Amino acid sequence: MKYCFLNFHDLVSGDCQRHSDVDAKLFGRICQNTRNFQHPVAMLRLQTTFDDGWESHVREALPTLLRTQQTGIFFIITSQVGQKGFMGWRDVQELSRCGMEIGSHSHTHPENLCRLSAEKIREEFRISKEILENKIGQSVTSFSAPHGYWNHRVFQLSRESNYQKFFTSEPGYHSGVETQSPMGRFSAHRRVSLEEIDRILGGSITLLVRLKIRYFLLGWLKKAVSEKTFQAIRGKLCP
Repeated sequence: MKYCFLNFHDLVSGDCQRHSDVDAKLFGRICQNTRNFQHPVAMLRLQTTFDDGWESHVREALPTLLRTQQTGIFFIITSQVGQKGFMGWRDVQELSRCGMEIGSHSHTHPENLCRLSAEKIREEFRISKEILENKIGQSVTSFSAPHGYWNHRVFQLSRESNYQKFFTSEPGYHSGVETQSPMGRFSAHRRVSLEEIDRILGGSITLLVRLKIRYFLLGWLKKAVSEKTFQAIRGKLCP
């Protein structure tokens, strides 16, 4: 059995302004179509994840997941909790009470963990983990790398900080829920369609190769140009 992780950011009603936005109604259709999903040929099992801790995660995602009898992993930026557009602590606690897993998305969501000192990386891991565990009363063992940036040093420091599961943004399938290596995820975005989701869940190798090439090209581009230029180019490559 292989696992497929599908990641979401903000779920919006109306126009999706940011590349990472997904229409809330489309999210509902995706969940309805993938309810108890297990592909008969590709033998894939789907798990949804959510980054950042947007307010829409408790307003839109939670009711939909409960209605379709699914669970999700919600990665929280602890310094953003209670800020405009983000969930409050009661919302995070509600997710946990409803059977959703709460994970860390760091404390401050740094631009690139790889560029920080080991001390700063440990601090991001430790502070976030301590705050989350204090607020929900449960162990937090999953971490999602901000902006998808990671390297072997970051991964090893996460293990030293008692995180058992480490998620990245590189698309890919997994033979199980890994604890010895990072796990990639397919990212939903404003132009994603039900047809593309079906191809992902069908284990399409052609699509996987295309998404990996785009992932590595965009990663290289982001390092080479300014953030403003990167966003403009990405808008043209990935409208």
